[in-house]
Amino acid sequence: MNSIYLILTIIVGALLYFAFIDRKSAKLAIDKILGPLSGSASKQPAAELHQVVIKMAKKRDVTWPEIFETINPTKSSSINNLLLQVRNGNQFNPFLGAAELKTGFGDALANNPNASLDDALRWAVNSGNKIKRAGD
Repeated sequence: MNSIYLILTIIVGALLYFAFIDRKSAKLAIDKILGPLSGSASKQPAAELHQVVIKMAKKRDVTWPEIFETINPTKSSSINNLLLQVRNGNQFNPFLGAAELKTGFGDALANNPNASLDDALRWAVNSGNKIKRAGD
């Protein structure tokens, strides 16, 4: 039990040391241990992934793990939550989820050519909600 506390103390001490010496090194160390904590993935331009999303929407055998890994390789929690909302109504048909993503990305970029990935996913969630409500 004491060895666990010793290891944790050493890790925290090293992180604090890096934080005071070089902030960039501290961020890299924390990101390696805990994963990226900042919302940098959500600020990624949607235009960078638009063509990839279009290709995914054309694939009949696209899978949810493929969609998640392609759109959110950094495992950002905010992006993951939005993708889960898109998946929610299309859990057993990822092809329809990819089509919603394609619509959301297209609408977001038509509205704002500088739209972020976060914006595009919010458009996809909203477009999916409209489609589901119209069929009720």
